[in-house]
Amino acid sequence: MAMFHFNLNTFAEVERRYDSVKPIRTTGQVPLGDRARKWEHIIKVNKNKYVRMDKIPDDEGNRFWCGSTKEEIARAPVTWTRCAHTGIEKIRVRNDYGDTCHNQRYSFLARALPRCMDFLVQHGKQYVIHGDTNHYLPKSTWVNSHMYKSLIDMRTSHGETRWNTQTMTKTDDGKYLDFERDSFKSREQWTCTTARHKQPVTRIKISPDKRKYYEAIREYAEWAWVMQSILMNRDHYDWEHQRLIRQQCGDAVTDSDVFRDMLIDPTDERRSPVAIAILGEISEYDWQTQTSSPPEDEKKFMSRFKSQVDKLANFKIKYQDYK
Repeated sequence: MAMFHFNLNTFAEVERRYDSVKPIRTTGQVPLGDRARKWEHIIKVNKNKYVRMDKIPDDEGNRFWCGSTKEEIARAPVTWTRCAHTGIEKIRVRNDYGDTCHNQRYSFLARALPRCMDFLVQHGKQYVIHGDTNHYLPKSTWVNSHMYKSLIDMRTSHGETRWNTQTMTKTDDGKYLDFERDSFKSREQWTCTTARHKQPVTRIKISPDKRKYYEAIREYAEWAWVMQSILMNRDHYDWEHQRLIRQQCGDAVTDSDVFRDMLIDPTDERRSPVAIAILGEISEYDWQTQTSSPPEDEKKFMSRFKSQVDKLANFKIKYQDYK
């Protein structure tokens, strides 16, 4: 089963491919490449519109994922249209829906876009590359009507679903990229006509709960700075010693509430093993001496130590934003 790069570059090439390939007898689909990969096919909507698909509509064996032919055509990965009078060609590129990974769609787009475009997956986000510009292609929330009904039914019966139905829609959410060009002038000069989509980013903010721990954090970090030569010795690098230290830390390194209680109690016996564990996290490895040691610069030491305290106390809150 071969995966062909069918990077058709003009509407005429799309039209020629459709007219020249014999349909699969059992399904009537016109394959784009290997006939064994019948789900990768092309549909002629009318003489000025073709869509390239990576799934078979009305697939009874996969009913949850595949909607009707009309729905799947509307949500096709690549839609190519042409104005016969002006010579303006347009393509619309869509990602799949939901926040999960869609390797089948990514592979298809990488092989189905025009030859002058590339498809990129980077840091969990997808882009269509044209020229020197990476155009962000967001995932959609538009699902077929059968899937939407199934999600509603599951929420009604089970109280929750894999996807939040409040973020899923039955109508077009506009999360696509449109490109157009004058085919009478150029085969390569596409222009993106879609406004730039905002990209989701994970940001971190400090919990307001940290305010009442400022003094305790400062004292703990200063104590660790003074005591580091005693806390870290050659036994620190022994695996058995590290296991013992983790055992002595107990829940203080896994439960943020326990860690916070320890932080404000100077008599807590776990303060020393927890400090040793933190020193191990902030230590830097020296390839010449083949040993690890905390930063020698006091400001750098304090910054890294407090950062680990924020992590263990769960003072750093991650949230989704857009840029």
